[in-house]
Amino acid sequence: MSNPIIKWFFNKLMDDNQCLLYNGNFSNAVTAKVIKINESGFINQDESIKIQKRAMYLIGECFQNIIKHGDKTTQTPNDVGNSEFFMTRSSNTKHYITTGNPVRHEELDKLKEQIDYVNKLDAEELKILYKHVIKTGSISDRGGAGLGIIDMARKTDEKIKYVFKDHKEGSSIFYNQVEINSEADQSLAKSNDNIEIEQAIDFHDIMIKENILILHKGDFSEDSLIPILKIFETNLMTGKHKSKVLKRLYLVLVELLQNISLHAYGMLETKQGIFSVSASNDNYTISTGNFIEDRKIPLLEEHIELLNTYNKDELHKEYLKRLQSEYKNKDRTTGMGLIKLARMLDLDHKITFEFSKMTDVLSFFTISIKLSS
Repeated sequence: MSNPIIKWFFNKLMDDNQCLLYNGNFSNAVTAKVIKINESGFINQDESIKIQKRAMYLIGECFQNIIKHGDKTTQTPNDVGNSEFFMTRSSNTKHYITTGNPVRHEELDKLKEQIDYVNKLDAEELKILYKHVIKTGSISDRGGAGLGIIDMARKTDEKIKYVFKDHKEGSSIFYNQVEINSEADQSLAKSNDNIEIEQAIDFHDIMIKENILILHKGDFSEDSLIPILKIFETNLMTGKHKSKVLKRLYLVLVELLQNISLHAYGMLETKQGIFSVSASNDNYTISTGNFIEDRKIPLLEEHIELLNTYNKDELHKEYLKRLQSEYKNKDRTTGMGLIKLARMLDLDHKITFEFSKMTDVLSFFTISIKLSS
């Protein structure tokens, strides 16, 4: 059986055009990759350049606020992925950006006061306040934190929502959420277009419980893969993490995402799917899920089950056989990707998978690969 969490998230995000949940390394290098992933999603949704620019600005500002203003004094090395959180979600009529980072208890009242204050102001009053702070810098002594809140309030279409959740002694996690209306007819908005901040907090709790570093639901057509792979590379392939297992992990992710791009059921040139990467005690699990036509299941199921019986020598022979067929027939549907995956697994690990019936002709196909150091 494959990872049930990937299916749970997909069901929760079924009506989303895209969603990115991130719980990993927060750095300047990652910011650009996060923006690029969301930018690709906005282009696929045919949003205007105006909406795209405003959303990308807010995403960058929110992500940078975590880097600049999250309290690091209460964190141990193992806390980083458990206290800092970033989420973007897009429904049919709205786009949401949610962040979470630890703050000291002595800063809570001041932070709450600032947000409540800007939430009371209209657009013109925010503009005047923004100019005043730029000129005098009088609202904050935290290097522009107040200015960032004002700018977020100016760019969002609704009031800034926020929640403080107890984290550990001396600190709380500060969650805040901003939203942007798309240029779609807002009268067509459905009830599930409205996403409350509490759902983001629930998602973060589950990511912590399941040790999920990153989860993305959206379009996995070939052009959308590059920024996803880049953020993964930046997050896990640097510093002390330069190891063979992580290089294998990167290659596994490439193959699984390409598998969605090539073989998932899609409409209008989009290939909707979901993937997650989790890490625990130097064990890494990559899971993906996508729709597949029922008529393709028997052959695919037989292929995976056969690969799971092969030893390393048999996998190598099968690889050479398929490689020759792929070269000779110019055929990218020979199952080569799954063979590459099977060859990268440890001896005691197998490809785990599951098919769940969704409609009369479609099923949801989940697959998980586990690697250990």
